[in-house]
Amino acid sequence: APTDVRSIGGTTYSASLTVSYTTIQITPTITGTYTLNGCGSGDTHMQLYQGTFTPGTPATNFVEANDDGNTSICTSDPRITRSLTGGQTYILVYTPFSGTAGVTGITIAVTPPVGGNMQVGPLSSVEWYTVASGGSPVGSGSPFNPVPSVLANTNTPLLPYYMPHVQAIVLVVLLLTL
Repeated sequence: APTDVRSIGGTTYSASLTVSYTTIQITPTITGTYTLNGCGSGDTHMQLYQGTFTPGTPATNFVEANDDGNTSICTSDPRITRSLTGGQTYILVYTPFSGTAGVTGITIAVTPPVGGNMQVGPLSSVEWYTVASGGSPVGSGSPFNPVPSVLANTNTPLLPYYMPHVQAIVLVVLLLTL
């Protein structure tokens, strides 16, 4: 596992120990207060970064860190409760409290604000096809307008286009609703 120097805790970066880490990209769907309860093997620690996390410069984009705030789900594990901006990418850096052995079995239980949700991993890539199953790809992205790229002229009858799969990286995340 890669290593970096983690923060002690709180909302100001303060260098502490060299530890192994795992990064998890999250994106809240709406602006509001989210609670992130972490669980992993052993005594764990979590740091939150806005936008990007760059190993070697861990104070850059640092938002908050926590060690043992999660007393309701997993003891000796982190909890961060924070107002997050909808659509903004954040990076969770999950580490052991100390050492470079790594953390296994990481889960993050998310309690979003009413009407909110949390996307995990890079944002989805939407692929469009000529038929619902199989077929030829005709484009990607959302929204997709086939007229300028597929049809020779706008008098050609428009065929239906299908979006059978949305690809995304998914980690184990529990979503708790209010």
